[in-house]
Amino acid sequence: MALTAAQIADIRDYTGDAAQKVSDAKLDLDYTTAGEDFNLTVVLVLRRLLGIYFDSMDKSTELASERISQRYDHLKDRLAYWERMAGVSAGQSIAASTTHVYRADSGMTEEPDYTEGR
Repeated sequence: MALTAAQIADIRDYTGDAAQKVSDAKLDLDYTTAGEDFNLTVVLVLRRLLGIYFDSMDKSTELASERISQRYDHLKDRLAYWERMAGVSAGQSIAASTTHVYRADSGMTEEPDYTEGR
């Protein structure tokens, strides 16, 4: 299911992408990649924007670089906030956040059953 116009506007507000550096098609792609989870979508979009601004820092003049560097730092702060909201750790892949992790030293041989309501 594609994002609605209201969801796209919310994502742009939450990520600070007023300049629309990330296209609507890429927003839809991120939404699909995130399993239609809104918070994870915001995380993916912020990661995209960090890449865009990181690339821009190398190509800018000294004065513009300072502004871009500040923008990059603000994006990193927003990303940290949204990663906490989405329940993912820094740098964790979105696919990994939706799968059960088995620890090799736990002796677990099958997926736990939490339906008993302990």
